[in-house]
Amino acid sequence: MKSIEESLCKLASGQGSRFAALTTRDDNSPSTDLPDEVYEAANRGWALFPVSPLEKLTGRSDLLIGKASSEIARLKELAVEFSWCSWRVAVGPSYLCILHLEGPQGRASLAADLCQNDWNCFTLRAQRGDAAWAFFRWPKDLVLCASARRPARGVRILGDGDSCIVPPSGNCFYVNPSAEIEAVPHWLQELAFETPDNPQGNARPLPAHSSRSPHCRFVPPDFL
Repeated sequence: MKSIEESLCKLASGQGSRFAALTTRDDNSPSTDLPDEVYEAANRGWALFPVSPLEKLTGRSDLLIGKASSEIARLKELAVEFSWCSWRVAVGPSYLCILHLEGPQGRASLAADLCQNDWNCFTLRAQRGDAAWAFFRWPKDLVLCASARRPARGVRILGDGDSCIVPPSGNCFYVNPSAEIEAVPHWLQELAFETPDNPQGNARPLPAHSSRSPHCRFVPPDFL
């Protein structure tokens, strides 16, 4: 007999049409149009995927990462198929390097142990509660050192195989929504990246940049 979790996972990943039928919208259902932030992320070339309510029940936020896409039409289809969904970005296919600070401990480690207050950076950043993320372009022709994913207490570097929440999902918001995505700062490149044995085979192109003007709005002060 299948467990409840197995049944839910199968329903979310392999039975999309059945799930869509179960969640057919009526006149009182919310719109499945994409949030502005999702449009912006897709226009940057980010590969996005939904997190359905069923995934939240199973605690598997990356269950649909294989559906990640930067095509607006496809994302709208996913929004209809998985109503009430939130959104995440597949980090590797989006050619991103994301620095994740896990609360006050992460910020303290960043300042004291890693960049030692040399945080002269204006790259795109996001925040949710005490958690914060800084988005960088993946350094061309370099790979992440195997031991560098957790360079300090409360600090994670997200790369291939990882995903990250995208505003406005889960009450996450951009601290500086008009910012571009900068190159990985020198101190982070020196700390976490190395030249692979076969550079050309591991080269990554630069991500696309948004051609749309981000919506300006008031945001709280920077988290760093």
